[in-house]
Amino acid sequence: MTNKEILQQVNETGLYRCLVKQGIIPLKVNYYLEMYQLYQTKMVINNNQKLQAITDVSDAFKCCERSVWNAIYFMEK
Repeated sequence: MTNKEILQQVNETGLYRCLVKQGIIPLKVNYYLEMYQLYQTKMVINNNQKLQAITDVSDAFKCCERSVWNAIYFMEK
């Protein structure tokens, strides 16, 4: 089970927001989740061109591409 799947299950139960507010789930994980969701959208828009999707996400979040790669790795492990 990937981290993304675990977070989706927690979100479906309605506990995700509460866990973030309590600090149990770090804000970095929430940041990575938002990046990953935008990345998935950009992959569809860019016809599965991974590098272009990563560049678009890094521009949107005003961060380096390495941060987007880290988010993808974290969510898919």
